[in-house]
Amino acid sequence: MYGKKVIKRDIYQIIIPMILENILQISANLVITAMVGRLLANDISAQGICIRITDTLWCFYKGVAIGATVLIARAYGAGRHQDCRKIAEQTILTEMIIVFIFQVVLYFKAPLFLGFFSKDPQILSLAEGYMKTIIFEFPFVVITTVVTASFQGYGNTKIPMYIAVLMNVVNIVCGYCFIFGAFGIPGMGIKGAATALLTAQAVGAGTGLCLLYKKKGGLFRKVPSEHRFFSFDKKCIYEIYTTGIPAALETVFWQVSAIILSKVILFYGNQAFAAYQLGIQAEEITEMPAIGFSTASTTLAARAIGMQDEELRKVYFKEQLKVGVFISSITSVLLIFLPR
Repeated sequence: MYGKKVIKRDIYQIIIPMILENILQISANLVITAMVGRLLANDISAQGICIRITDTLWCFYKGVAIGATVLIARAYGAGRHQDCRKIAEQTILTEMIIVFIFQVVLYFKAPLFLGFFSKDPQILSLAEGYMKTIIFEFPFVVITTVVTASFQGYGNTKIPMYIAVLMNVVNIVCGYCFIFGAFGIPGMGIKGAATALLTAQAVGAGTGLCLLYKKKGGLFRKVPSEHRFFSFDKKCIYEIYTTGIPAALETVFWQVSAIILSKVILFYGNQAFAAYQLGIQAEEITEMPAIGFSTASTTLAARAIGMQDEELRKVYFKEQLKVGVFISSITSVLLIFLPR
């Protein structure tokens, strides 16, 4: 038998930082969206159609990172720390190759993808400028998601939360300076929003790598590498992607429906789509606790499997289900009755 207090303590120690990390991320996006909202409807629409594309790719990165989280948590539960490091490094290496392909395609063929949403030349021009800036954040996004997966796999969710705080501060401060212009920096409109996000992701990725590998206190500081970083382990890669791709496809399908819906709404004009884009950003706040519980359940279940303790996995699931339904109900009620 497992004590409920101990189980709940384990769950909350993992889940609370996860939820805060996600809420902080969305809060920063809301602030940036509010800044862009001070611009014209065309600016909001241009940013919105780019976000539909980049969010779809982010779902893929995140899904693969979930696969890495599962495998790292399972290896950690079994005491195989060298495997934890190998999984993280193989994920970064392979995703970087995929990211490079995405970058090249979107940089040179951006009008082809953006033209699916709108034929308005002004929106397409603004969106292309935004896209050709934001694609340079892709490698940093991959590094940050894998760093997060590594710490979460170990059960340490506080470090990713602190990284998210840092990124959000950088994003908001740079967003204000780059969008409107301040301290001698010329205002760049939505291209400034993309530059701010790129800067924040670069800071987050650099900080994450430092926390993984620094000599004092780094997560992998006492874990010798069994392989060269630029060598491929086919078995490890296969496990990462067969575990992560189903999770990625689940959210990618939702993004595909959002892409189709965005195109439909754009038929009603830029004002309607701008309102839709702002509403989506607000609605995402209610999803954050659910995402936090999902990631926490993945981490705890994988750890229990690594420990070969099926009873513990079931207990984790039951407790998280009850608390998750309760918190998600509260956030949904808040959105329904306090939409403004």
